[in-house]
Amino acid sequence: MGTLDEGSAKSFLAQLLQGQDLSTGDSLTQQQVIAQVFIFLIAGYETTATALTFALYLLAVNPEAQRKLQEEVDGQAKLLSATSAPSAAHTLQGDKPKQSNGPTATSGQGRGSTVSLQASAHSGVALSSEELAHSFPYACAVVDEALRLYPPGANAIRSPPEEVEVAGYK
Repeated sequence: MGTLDEGSAKSFLAQLLQGQDLSTGDSLTQQQVIAQVFIFLIAGYETTATALTFALYLLAVNPEAQRKLQEEVDGQAKLLSATSAPSAAHTLQGDKPKQSNGPTATSGQGRGSTVSLQASAHSGVALSSEELAHSFPYACAVVDEALRLYPPGANAIRSPPEEVEVAGYK
């Protein structure tokens, strides 16, 4: 694909439509653009929605698993409820909290910015996503099982528009 020049289209789709291979000068065909947009949509949205849908479905049809997960969450609730977390009233009034739970953006060392989920414990110690995952092993197992049984994207198999022969096979 070419470079983004001043005055050229800046949307993702426009870039796909206007982009050219620098070595051949070829542009993507309409079918290739559609296929790329579909893959980006599936990878960025559908996989998460599908995984959560099936995890919730599996919990709904398995009350014992749901009870066990609820016990784990209830047992860890103290960890996630920081004593200095802002109240809804403070948030609405625009007061700045001293400490918060949730995603935070940080600058990586040479690898761009990253987002990590942090929860503050009563002691004021921030926990990373990895530490939180270790605190919720059953929740992680539920998600892993949903992904094993119902892998997102498994139904998003692409097929060529016309018959193709590869190494003598059609």
